[in-house]
Amino acid sequence: MIDQYKERTRTLAKFDDYRCLFDKDRPHKYSKDIYVGDRGRFHLSEMEYDGSWDWIVPILSKISEHRLFCYEDYGVGYHHLIECILDFNLDETFKEAALFIDWLNKNSNEGLKDPI
Repeated sequence: MIDQYKERTRTLAKFDDYRCLFDKDRPHKYSKDIYVGDRGRFHLSEMEYDGSWDWIVPILSKISEHRLFCYEDYGVGYHHLIECILDFNLDETFKEAALFIDWLNKNSNEGLKDPI
């Protein structure tokens, strides 16, 4: 469960334009769980995509930019993400947003109409 949480958080962090500080040439210097972005420098465990609407709303805004071309392809999953948002269910919104981004990244490489 923890690994799944970390992977979802990594997915959202990358989509949110955070970059990992891990340096393969100096692995002792930084952990692969330290990310830097607009809000500062955070350990993966400090990122609050699952605990704060302030963190996840920018992700949802970015996702909404892709909704028109994705809806017919992603369909029910996108509808479920919208339901989670409308129900103010932050935990499910976190999970569905990560699943959507995973789907978007996978399918962007397979020639969708408007890849990221």
